[in-house]
Amino acid sequence: MEERSRKIIDIVIAVVALMMIAYHMVSTQYVLQDFIKHQNTHLGFSILLVYLMALKKAGRFWPLTLAFLLAGVVAVGYVQIYYLDIEFRMEFPTSTDLVIGALLIIVVLEGTRRALGMVLTAVALIFIAYALLGHMLPRPFGIFPISLTRLVYELSTGFSGIYGLVLTVSADYVFLFVLLGGILTVSGGPRFIREFGLVIGRKMRGGPAMTAVIASSLIGSVTGSPSANIAITGSFTIPMMKQTGYRPVQAAAIEAAASTGGQIMPPVMSAAAFLMAGLTGISYSRIMLAALLPAVLYYLSVGLYVHFQAMKMNVWPMDDETGDIREILLSAPCFVVPLAVITFLFILDYSPMYVAFWGVIVSIGVGLIRKETRPTLSGWLEGFVAGATTGAVIGISSGCIGVMVKVLTMTGLGTRLPAMVETWSGGNLFLALIIVMIASLILGCGVPTAPAYIMVAIIGAPVLIKMGLTVLQAHFFVFYFAVMSMLTPPVAPAAVVSSSLAGSGFMKTAFEEIKPSIAGFLIPFMLIWCPMLLLEPQGSLLREAVILLGMFVAIICIQAGMNNYYLSRCGRYERVLFFLIAALLFLSGASKGAVFVLLYGLGLTAFALISINQWRAQRTGAQVTSSI
Repeated sequence: MEERSRKIIDIVIAVVALMMIAYHMVSTQYVLQDFIKHQNTHLGFSILLVYLMALKKAGRFWPLTLAFLLAGVVAVGYVQIYYLDIEFRMEFPTSTDLVIGALLIIVVLEGTRRALGMVLTAVALIFIAYALLGHMLPRPFGIFPISLTRLVYELSTGFSGIYGLVLTVSADYVFLFVLLGGILTVSGGPRFIREFGLVIGRKMRGGPAMTAVIASSLIGSVTGSPSANIAITGSFTIPMMKQTGYRPVQAAAIEAAASTGGQIMPPVMSAAAFLMAGLTGISYSRIMLAALLPAVLYYLSVGLYVHFQAMKMNVWPMDDETGDIREILLSAPCFVVPLAVITFLFILDYSPMYVAFWGVIVSIGVGLIRKETRPTLSGWLEGFVAGATTGAVIGISSGCIGVMVKVLTMTGLGTRLPAMVETWSGGNLFLALIIVMIASLILGCGVPTAPAYIMVAIIGAPVLIKMGLTVLQAHFFVFYFAVMSMLTPPVAPAAVVSSSLAGSGFMKTAFEEIKPSIAGFLIPFMLIWCPMLLLEPQGSLLREAVILLGMFVAIICIQAGMNNYYLSRCGRYERVLFFLIAALLFLSGASKGAVFVLLYGLGLTAFALISINQWRAQRTGAQVTSSI
């Protein structure tokens, strides 16, 4: 495609992006349409932007891309114009309804493939094939026959497949928060985060690695996307880590683990957190508060990995020339003020739409204050377009996820699989947790967090709730493993970006990043044993506080064992002892009565003794060094 044509497409993308932003901003204040038309408008804008971006990159196959774009416009336009007629003849679609529905499904699946790759689309196609051919399978997977006509109708113009909860969440909540991330990127947010992280790195062992942890947790609490987080912060933290002595694979692993944690860090997590609010009926403000302590525990694990590696490799804080306190104070409002407004409004229990609206308004207003960092008009446009196009990708993929959710419900698989999980576990909660964990990690291989979460939430969460867990415990258990699937080999999407920036091997990075992020695989079980982590204690406050302390100590021991370092290098048996202490403390959380007291007492006593021994070894080493 000619350069001139690409410039024209850029202009069209910018115009469509601004129109999409204007529509969503106004729709937070006024009811412009009913909810199906609202979803359809959001989907229409998403289709336009995704295919316009694809058209810009298209080579000799650009006519095919243009054909998909036009087909999407026709399908969405038909639904928008004839919505009342389609609704009136519900369950009795015309041939035109079915043709439009088929077009819509094809356009959404192909758009998802072009935006996110083949994995999510392939999974959706497998679901569709199961709906059509599942009646040929033996029990318990066999289903009643479903005709192609019925399937197309249910997935599209029946307004219960593509148009459903997932697309509603994308249209109402996710788009504006993604837009907010794009605005913060151009209005000075990354500048503040970079300078703040550099100052932290100047004060703490680990230097730039601790900068990565702090910066990624901050930017991740707004972007909610590991890949975007790694791209923003990793571009400057990974080279600095390599310069100060961290191996490329370690630098990539630290950045991947820290950035992935952005999906669990309040106030703005991933799209899956908003889906959790929609599925459970629990307010997002409650979900945000419940996520706080687990997120702190996760970043404690990442920070300990960084610290122990720094001590082990003798990495020191960065020199005094890095980090500018004055620049931090001047640029802080660009990031801190919008974040504070979002958090405050969520605590006051305003709706996510209202919070997102004011977050965007405040971030634009604050970005205009300082002349030195005020974006140019083209800079603002770049931020708006980046936010809108990212939101469009989520929008079109939400339609794809809706297809899978509808197949789960209409085939009955969504009710039979939970029953099968219960049968396989024999009613044992721990076995059920293991089965749900494995399912979450497998379904999350190469699939974004939102679809990974929602598929397992429909299958696994009901079983866990039936076995006695609260709604929050069950859904957070699934949510965490959906997030951690971004780090899990052999796919590990987060490692793809971080390893390319660090120049490290992908598979080595994928396995190394398990070490700093290990808490993310353990926290879901902690939530079961210690509901206080979710701020919903169920028993004695003293007992749960004691268990919580034990969990913190266990994380320290696991990181000490994995890094072979605590206060000094671990001896031959100390490393094994650290893992044993962690196991005792974890098992104590699942125990009661005398067994709890025994395991917990042994664990803490052993930790105290090994800490004293390590402290003595550290002092001895320091005295020898000073005498030399």
